Amino acid sequence: MLAAMPQLPSRSPRRVDSRVRDRDDACPGALRVHRADDGFLARIRLPGGLLTATAARTLAGLAERHGDGHLDLTSRGNIQLRGLSPGVEGELAAGLTTAGLLPSPRHERVRNIVASPLSGLDGRGAAPVSHWAAELDQLLCASEWTVRLSGRFLFALDDGRGDVAALGADITLTALPGAAALLHAGAERPGVRVAAGAAPRAALLAAEAFHAAAERAAAARETCTPPATGGPTTGRDGEPAPAPRFWRVRELPPEHALSAERLAATLRSAGVPPPPGTPDHHAPHTDGTAGFGHPPGWPPGTPPPLGVVPGPDGRHTLSVTAPFGRFPAARWRALAALAERHGRDALRVTPWRGVLVPGVPEARAERLLAALGAEGLVVGAESAWAGVGACAGRPGCGRALRDVRAAASATRGGGPHPLPVYWSGCARRCGRPKGAGVEVVADEDGYTVSVRRPDPDGAGGREPVPSGSGEAISHTREASWPNPGGGSGHPGGGSGGESPDGATGPAWSLRVPDTGRAPGAVRDALRRAVGAARRAEQPPAEQSCAERSLTPPPTGSEVPAAEATTGGTAGGTGVSAATGLTAAVLPAARPRTADPTAAGGGPVDAASRELPGAERPVVGGRPPSRRAPADAGTAATRGRAGPDGPVGAVSPAGPAGPNNRADGGGSGRPGVRTRDGTARADPGTGTATARRGDARDGERRAGTPPGPGDETTRQRDGERDGSTVFEYERDGAEIYRQSFATIRAESDLAGLPADVGQVAVRMIHACGMVDLVRDLGYTPDVVARARAALRAGAPVLCDATMVASGVTRRRLPADNEVLCTLGDPAVPGLAERLGTTRSAAALELWRDRLEGAVVAVGNAPTALFRLLEMVRDGAPRPAAVIGVPVGFIGAAESKDALAADPSALDYLIVRGRRGGSALAAAAINAIASEAE
Repeated sequence: MLAAMPQLPSRSPRRVDSRVRDRDDACPGALRVHRADDGFLARIRLPGGLLTATAARTLAGLAERHGDGHLDLTSRGNIQLRGLSPGVEGELAAGLTTAGLLPSPRHERVRNIVASPLSGLDGRGAAPVSHWAAELDQLLCASEWTVRLSGRFLFALDDGRGDVAALGADITLTALPGAAALLHAGAERPGVRVAAGAAPRAALLAAEAFHAAAERAAAARETCTPPATGGPTTGRDGEPAPAPRFWRVRELPPEHALSAERLAATLRSAGVPPPPGTPDHHAPHTDGTAGFGHPPGWPPGTPPPLGVVPGPDGRHTLSVTAPFGRFPAARWRALAALAERHGRDALRVTPWRGVLVPGVPEARAERLLAALGAEGLVVGAESAWAGVGACAGRPGCGRALRDVRAAASATRGGGPHPLPVYWSGCARRCGRPKGAGVEVVADEDGYTVSVRRPDPDGAGGREPVPSGSGEAISHTREASWPNPGGGSGHPGGGSGGESPDGATGPAWSLRVPDTGRAPGAVRDALRRAVGAARRAEQPPAEQSCAERSLTPPPTGSEVPAAEATTGGTAGGTGVSAATGLTAAVLPAARPRTADPTAAGGGPVDAASRELPGAERPVVGGRPPSRRAPADAGTAATRGRAGPDGPVGAVSPAGPAGPNNRADGGGSGRPGVRTRDGTARADPGTGTATARRGDARDGERRAGTPPGPGDETTRQRDGERDGSTVFEYERDGAEIYRQSFATIRAESDLAGLPADVGQVAVRMIHACGMVDLVRDLGYTPDVVARARAALRAGAPVLCDATMVASGVTRRRLPADNEVLCTLGDPAVPGLAERLGTTRSAAALELWRDRLEGAVVAVGNAPTALFRLLEMVRDGAPRPAAVIGVPVGFIGAAESKDALAADPSALDYLIVRGRRGGSALAAAAINAIASEAE
């Protein structure tokens, strides 16, 4: 049967990364914590990603007691705790040992084992491999020599579907039909077949063979490599330099590589049993199924899809994640409780920073998934968080140059997308997922957005990308982030440090400079660039100006193909005056043209990304530092001559003309012109404005003289009298319409009930933060119950005057009373007698109105705590509670208490410190009337 299966395409030569280390690796562990800027960091290994519900609750408790209250998942299916205090190792060790997560303190950093997360759960794969993970972990912990392995050395146990076999592990076991397994070392092809029952032992023997080869290679390197100075090799303080070390299989020099023949000899001498019915089982395995027996339509490296994964026995699996793979302890506990009550009392953490809850009854699966979505988890590929990952970034990492998580949150778009995107705070790219995708890398001057090639070999081979950027990016998309059955869409990162290795090459790259003067313009430019990259479109600034002037923009493109550029695209590089983007189309992705000048040809400066001598990009309205000559064809862009003269800057509508001028008037909405006549970009249209002399010169040569009522004329009049002309929306109704449309486009409302989503839109409108959705918590019927209460005439009880003042009375359906008792003369005495704040004491005056009321707490955590105490003590129950107090002391805790209160009030909260009177009033206004 195996022989009849199709052959894999030939692989590219193995990439050798024979770096010589002079130290042990610094990977953190559970006991060897790492100092970060936000405190200490501990990494707990979970072999195979397996975790009991009890152990999960233990981790949540450790995160709350000693860390920042979150659990960060890594790209190897492990868990990190951040924000730890110094000297916490002892308490961590005690808690982890009790939970069974620390079987051997000496081996805890080398227990790096990933396994196919869905193995044995969905009926796919050749054979289950979860038991391999447990057995291999026992063998690792029982062997003395394994403590000398690097903390980066990785084992992968694949059940035949090819998911973890594509992660570039050092030792890979793949299940084959017929009680057999395939063993690989690094990216070596072919592999060696062994009996399935002996697979874990074979993997350990392969690791031992690597260790021996690494020792020999290090000794040879130390002996044969003369010191650069000609004297004795020394290290710090004049001490002898440490012996060289090799951490990963791919680092071995070719003469010490673990070939299939060497592995076969090692296994044969150790007496590893053969597969059933195989006469010479250690012979290199050369059939084309080597490690890639994945189901049809699931390319290697495919993560589990988000949502409900059907099982063959009527027990399904829930697959979820959290933004950046970062789970608040409360939501982690909710997963553990669900696994304990409705599943198999276990969780599985995936190498794609997701969590599986196996064994959920089919009849309850969808309802339980919706409940997890209501808790703020990502439960479907349609989420705007799907496929979005980031390293820790600032302020947690001292090496990071920017707060990439904040940038990712502000620029994410609605899913699904063909490609994942990963944000890195520096060039180290910690935690970057392996394989094709979009990378956004921060540096001191801005960001670089790149589309990466697929990397099908286990560890670093590069698959050729067809020439021609459109074809190349299409090829990358098709070979990378698949979406079988609705898509996977797991975020690609979050915690830093751990990263599946292997080089990938860029298909194209865009530069987004950031001077710090116009954060809104930079954010918009990033959003357009990342959106185009994730959809695998052409780079926004790839075409020459001449090509762009004649090419209409693609329908639905976030980055117009016809944006104006400064400095042209010679050498495949161009700077967008509208977005501040610099495109560097690399040679593998750019077709050659017969006439380099016609399409901005010339040598590509891929290393610098920006064309030497090109003008500096316009970002946020800041003009270039030097003036361009006011010659024909030199306006906001340098283009070629058209039939009526030089083609200047163009808007997405088309070439220059009476209603599409190079001065920013192409869309009928001029840009902002300053007193000195320099140009600025119109953030509303994305159209660049040229410098005064260039624009007028190019416009007249195009045969379109300005008329007396022309926008350009009005701008010149403004310049003469020293004023500045601004173009902005003045229609209030249109501002609301555009605002709500923007919110719905940029925020992730897909997992919310329709009525809760409507309330969320109003709340986001009040604070301007589209990521507010991820912190929303609510009961499913809270909006319906609150609306019914208001229609029945119930009062709105507010903790602060600002909340009451923000409620729009005309939206209330029954002329409802809006009451705040904080200013009542009796409150100060009540507060003194009760020993609490006035905000909490004011609630005592609510008792006769509390039954069936709608409560809005937007300011004082003590008021929310007091409400819960009153209800527990027998006070009347309100119909619904909008609990969004803001602050640093008690705010997050009071909202968590409301969500967990046994009295089971219907509630809407914003978890964490955020909140405020404006949010509370906005929620009431949205509930009061369904009209936006």
